[in-house]
Amino acid sequence: MDKGHGQKFSRRKEAEVAALLSERTIEEAARKVKISTRTMKLWIQDVEFMAEFRKAASRVLDTTVGRLQGVSEKAIDVLAKSLESKSEPTRLRCADSILAKTFKAAELLDLQGRVENIERQLKGEEQ
Repeated sequence: MDKGHGQKFSRRKEAEVAALLSERTIEEAARKVKISTRTMKLWIQDVEFMAEFRKAASRVLDTTVGRLQGVSEKAIDVLAKSLESKSEPTRLRCADSILAKTFKAAELLDLQGRVENIERQLKGEEQ
């Protein structure tokens, strides 16, 4: 197989990955890149293809999280301001939302600490 064909194949695979990320269904993704649904489903079973898909999905998620972090301070300000609302249902929803998110963040931080501890222990066992 010559180098040009391999590069074309790689560009095609990238387009298929992008289609899977941008479309709602496998069928829509296949249509977007002009391949059959059956072919797309075969690609999804390919380990290398799915590794590339996961890398691309991770990049999209990283970008999304970064954008959310950028506006989270404004969101917190809105919630804090809403705690002073004259509407009791609004105040209660805001308080509930803040508490739920605070507890969730605490749980995630706890889990992160536990995972890091387990990883350190496993690395110690490997050495």
